[in-house]
Amino acid sequence: MAKDSSRTGTSDNKRKKVIRQKPPPIDIQPGQRFEPHVSLIQEKLIGRTIIEFSRLDHMLSELIWHILKLEMKDGRLITTRMPPENKIAMLRILVPRHFDGFGCRAILGALDYADLIREDRNFIAHGLWGILTPYNGAMVASVRVKTDPTTIICEAFPPERLRAIIDGTKLAMKILRRFSPERGPLPEK
Repeated sequence: MAKDSSRTGTSDNKRKKVIRQKPPPIDIQPGQRFEPHVSLIQEKLIGRTIIEFSRLDHMLSELIWHILKLEMKDGRLITTRMPPENKIAMLRILVPRHFDGFGCRAILGALDYADLIREDRNFIAHGLWGILTPYNGAMVASVRVKTDPTTIICEAFPPERLRAIIDGTKLAMKILRRFSPERGPLPEK
């Protein structure tokens, strides 16, 4: 662990940031209908995506606890109600102060990915899932996205995209786990 990023030259400003290549929203055309159901395979992938992001969110908390040298009972006071975007922001400040070289770059890269998929996770978890016919692809519709309140945004989430999100989330967790010791099972009450 490094004490100071000015010593190591790994400032956040010198890193290349990952740019999100998000597919454009889909407008419902005349003759198309949104049917609110999806296949069982799609349901499984949706659930797996949400579960893996939840694990990643917990891993962010554990990394904060580790860096700040907090026991779980004290760390939870800080991170329990903290949304993932705030945990990511906090870690972007803490990591360069406590890790140097490869460790710092690896963790910051995993945080970049976590931030990229955070929006997808929210859309997946809070949107209305269905099939857009005759397109017949799995779609998520949302009125919560920051846009014109009279517009419904639809976005395609085919199985390949969900699997890529799941695999990327697992990779980000694997990277973060290397720098945060496992705590073992949750304590009993």
